[in-house]
Amino acid sequence: MTRVAINVTNYLTKKMKAQKINPINLKKKLIRPSDAHKGDFGHVLVVAGNIGFGGAGLLACKAEVQSGAGLVSLATRSCHLSASLSFCPEVMVKPVDSGQALEKYLNSPSIICLGPGLGKDYWSEQVIYKSLEPI
Repeated sequence: MTRVAINVTNYLTKKMKAQKINPINLKKKLIRPSDAHKGDFGHVLVVAGNIGFGGAGLLACKAEVQSGAGLVSLATRSCHLSASLSFCPEVMVKPVDSGQALEKYLNSPSIICLGPGLGKDYWSEQVIYKSLEPI
């Protein structure tokens, strides 16, 4: 996995062009083959949800699931574990109470969503640093 910073404005203006949606192609993208496996559709790791902001991580995970990600993991404070499993049981919740605890989860995802509800404390600094540090 490669971590890169994306300048969204440049990316959107240079890479994305308006296209007419072809209903036949759209249907092919929306219907998954019967022999498909969740691993065929990517693994998203959402690093989110400091104390008092657990809902931000949950909403991000719900969006990832609904957008078609094959596998979604949430790395969040351990106090959010039960709420996360109740709200979105299809998400694999990883209790992370330090940057060091996050390290073991950073090698497997296809993409990392970093930031919803992290706040500005020592824990958030640790998980941001670990998430952005080269593998």
